[in-house]
Amino acid sequence: MDTDENAMLAEEIRRLEQAREEEKQRAVKEALGKFNFFIHLTGFISGCAYLVIMGILFPPALPFIFIPIGLWTIGFSYHGYRAFRPRRDKPAEAAGRADS
Repeated sequence: MDTDENAMLAEEIRRLEQAREEEKQRAVKEALGKFNFFIHLTGFISGCAYLVIMGILFPPALPFIFIPIGLWTIGFSYHGYRAFRPRRDKPAEAAGRADS
């Protein structure tokens, strides 16, 4: 009987360690997503500043700078949404519910 209990406890420990490792990997992935967002933010700001300066220095180009700025803003907004959106279901909680 002790052997069965030990085997069950060992299996439970392995399952918990795997869940903890998955949680760590998820946290690292989220942190890298947010870091990448801020890296891209600097490029977005500098690119928009360059276009605005170009529009000021070359007035005939002024109306056309808003096309890339608008498209970049749409794409960058989606990037921010993906980086900072709240998660609906965490993998560790889903694994816990699947065992029950």
